[in-house]
Amino acid sequence: MSPAAGQAAVTIDAGAAPAAETAPALATAPCWALLHSNRAAWAAAKAILASAQESIAIEQFIFSHRGIGLEILDILADRARQGVRVRLLADWFGSRPLAASAGARALVAAGGEVAIFHPPRGFLRHPSSAFHRLHRKTLIVDGRLLMTGGSCFAPRMEDWRDTMALIEHEVAAEALAEFDVAWAYAAEGTRPLPVRARARAPDGRTWSFVVSSPYRQSRGEYDTVLFDRIAHAEHSVILTSPYLVPVGRFWRVMERATRRGVRVRVMIPARSDQPLTDIFSFRYARRLLGRGVEVYGYTGGMMHAKLAAIDGDWAAVGSFNLGIDSIRMNLEGALVSRDRGFHAALLGQLEADLATSRPL
Repeated sequence: MSPAAGQAAVTIDAGAAPAAETAPALATAPCWALLHSNRAAWAAAKAILASAQESIAIEQFIFSHRGIGLEILDILADRARQGVRVRLLADWFGSRPLAASAGARALVAAGGEVAIFHPPRGFLRHPSSAFHRLHRKTLIVDGRLLMTGGSCFAPRMEDWRDTMALIEHEVAAEALAEFDVAWAYAAEGTRPLPVRARARAPDGRTWSFVVSSPYRQSRGEYDTVLFDRIAHAEHSVILTSPYLVPVGRFWRVMERATRRGVRVRVMIPARSDQPLTDIFSFRYARRLLGRGVEVYGYTGGMMHAKLAAIDGDWAAVGSFNLGIDSIRMNLEGALVSRDRGFHAALLGQLEADLATSRPL
């Protein structure tokens, strides 16, 4: 799929992952790339981390101390020894063995910093925080390169179908500002996480980093933006999520869109890594079918990408599942774009995924 004129974009599909062991070249701004497999995303992550000259900030839900996780820890330690400021923020629930691992200790010994989000010691003082997880997957290098999406760093996910977006653009500063807030909370003991209002990115902006958090006044920022876009969709809506346990407004905007004649498609795995969640996902899928929504089960493996493509000019790649946990309880983030080339490239992959799916 050819990008819009003026963009230096690279798309790597899941089947091309073994041959994509280098990061996409980013020569002009804004430059972006879409990576549609964990192998490709991990190769790109390692390459851009190794290129860091000033700073690295990583936040991750599942960061293994083995396999790809250890490989990245080794790169981070090397960069820290070269004077790069390295900060790694990982969620306790998703990354429990990380803090005490040899790789994390080596990173700290090299001068890097490691912080854990919501370890058990804070649960007694703030019991509700047990349900609030750092679910974002962002990587920011030198304050200008941003990688974000659904990919975790765990060997068991190596062959999963996932999507990460890589962009060299000032939007990286927005993601870094959100990282700094979460870092201050986890590493410096700020309690509770600061609640601060933030103006939603206007529709006219081409690129923005949109978040949700249970601690902020704008905690539903992403789902508000997404649901507003669906509410005003004119032609087409495509959404993907590994799990489907949505909130009330989701049903309303989806049903109203189909009544307006909008073609609405939702893709989930035909079988996910969470069999119990699948029971609920398929139950909700049947409810969507009754509202005129087309629902597909991806049969090419575990579909973990969290994507949205609407009307040819609005697209999102992020960490949000279509579930109440992502919308109400987690720290989440997504790259949102009005760039038509970005949308076209994402849509090309989504259509290929739909061709590898069966109607539910």
